[in-house]
Amino acid sequence: MASPRTALVTGATGFLGRHLVRRLQAEGWTVRGVARNPGSDFPVPLQTWDSLWSGGIAMGETPPVVFHCAAFIPPRMEDSSFAGECLESNALLTLRLAEAAAAAGVKRLVFCSSGQVYGFHANPVGEETVPKTTQRACFYLSSKLLAEWYLERTQRTTGLQSITLRIGSLYGPGMPEKSVIARFLDLARKGQRLQLVNGGTEQFDFVHVSDVVELLVRAADSTETGVFNAGSGEATTVRTLAELVTRLCGNPPDEALAGSPNVPATGGFAALSMNKSRAAFGMTPTSLETGIRHLMMPSDPGSKGTPS
Repeated sequence: MASPRTALVTGATGFLGRHLVRRLQAEGWTVRGVARNPGSDFPVPLQTWDSLWSGGIAMGETPPVVFHCAAFIPPRMEDSSFAGECLESNALLTLRLAEAAAAAGVKRLVFCSSGQVYGFHANPVGEETVPKTTQRACFYLSSKLLAEWYLERTQRTTGLQSITLRIGSLYGPGMPEKSVIARFLDLARKGQRLQLVNGGTEQFDFVHVSDVVELLVRAADSTETGVFNAGSGEATTVRTLAELVTRLCGNPPDEALAGSPNVPATGGFAALSMNKSRAAFGMTPTSLETGIRHLMMPSDPGSKGTPS
């Protein structure tokens, strides 16, 4: 199926947005970005949300595919004072965007939600699993889930085709320095010890950003609707991650990991079953070891060590 050639990417200057924009550009799409604070040094035209609302979504005569990557992530996940901003920026803004897209004749909206809405489970979870947003990060995760419901309602009432990707814990080149993989790699390269909170027992589904970008593009080219997981299919504890980084950096394993404060374990988050996404889009996730190995390599345009 031929790809649509125009795209509007919200959150274009963020980690995922930057990778997506570069991938779309490489494939010949005409791309426009939306960001809270547009800068001048960016490969595609940027606009603020206010200018989007006043100027409209249309790009020439062709309504674009809308990739909604923007999100407000509170600096303190358990702080209820951020509940209102989560609601406004993640749920209500998504509703407004969806209604504006439908009014502009947009046929396809791809929404980036969070795979952590399922909470903790010992086994991989499929899209039919009932979300648990009260265990951790309640205000952020519930706002993403509410946005999903608003999209479903808009699809039913307007005919706008929307698809939601519930994304795992992203990593890859250009990831935030505070992310656990970035911190561990930085410490290991310096030969410093990796500090583990509560023994590193928390688990996460770490997914390479290039895999998510690939899934975003395939989702845009499809006619699928509804919810699809976008993860690796595996849960990795922080300790296992630390041991992997230590080994790949060639550090002595018995000296690499430091003790940890006595912080209660919360389990982390479930692995995301990729059965549905694999069947619909032919996705084969990158293994964590392969992804980290590529991160440690010099930049190469053909590798996962460079943005998609």
